[in-house]
Amino acid sequence: DGFDVDGIVALHNCEESADGGEGVEDLLSVDSQNQLTSFPNPTDGPSQAIFVTAKTTRTVVDVFDMNGRLVETLFNQVAEAGVEYRLDFNGTNLPNGVYIYRMTTGGEVIIDKFIMSK
Repeated sequence: DGFDVDGIVALHNCEESADGGEGVEDLLSVDSQNQLTSFPNPTDGPSQAIFVTAKTTRTVVDVFDMNGRLVETLFNQVAEAGVEYRLDFNGTNLPNGVYIYRMTTGGEVIIDKFIMSK
């Protein structure tokens, strides 16, 4: 499992399981209403990652730089379905460039790029 900078979810080592677990078809046919966005974009420092999950599930929201290094974990707990979460992120000390908010739930990874421009 992974992602690239264009927001395309890549599935890795997914096999259809005989025990009824998630296989490739199950993961590819996810009819999700999970949402992730950020504001403002571009930003000169402070921003917010805003997300909603379709199901109550453990959710992790991380910030990465374009080299794939974890900058900060903003959220790592159970998110209630349909509730809008607003996570403050202060990137004032970061250099100019493109960064990624990545939201990971049980079966899905969503990313949103944002630009740091001072």
